[in-house]
Amino acid sequence: MTNSYVNATMLDSHVGLVLTEWGDEQNAMTISCFAEAAHYPRTIWISVAPESYTRELIDAAGRFTLAVLHGGQRDIAWQCGTRSGRQTNKLVHLRTHRGPGGCLYLDDSLSAVACCVQRSNRIGDHIMYVAEIVAGEIETRNSSKQPLLIKDLL
Repeated sequence: MTNSYVNATMLDSHVGLVLTEWGDEQNAMTISCFAEAAHYPRTIWISVAPESYTRELIDAAGRFTLAVLHGGQRDIAWQCGTRSGRQTNKLVHLRTHRGPGGCLYLDDSLSAVACCVQRSNRIGDHIMYVAEIVAGEIETRNSSKQPLLIKDLL
C-alpha cells in the first residue's frame, strides 16, 4: 500500500492511534506525531490536522486516549489512517474496552494513556495538543513485540 502522506514523512517515528469520543460520537485516528512533553506533571503532546474529525471530538471532549501500536497492528494503522470517521465508524472493526477513568482503550496495543487537554496551539499545518496523562495501561504480554514504525507502513 502507498500513501502520499506516509511517503512524504520526514522522520521515522512510532505509530499510534488516538481514540476520541464525545456524546455518541467516537473516532480512531492513526497518528505518528506524539511524544512525552514532561515528567511532572506527566504530560504528552500530539499533533492533529485542524480539519480532522478527531480534532473536533478532542476540542469538544477535552480528552483523548493515545494507544501505541505494535508491528502486528499495521492493518489497524491503515484502516484508521486512510478514511475519515465522518463517513465511517472505524471503531466497529476495532476491539476496544473501557479502561481506567472510563476512557476508551484499544485491546492489545503496546501501551495506552488517557489524557486531559491542558492547551493547544496551531503550529504550521497542525494543531499541537499538550495533555496531562490521567490514567494508563501497559500490555505486558506484548513486551517482546516491536513498536510499529512509519517505515513499516511504506
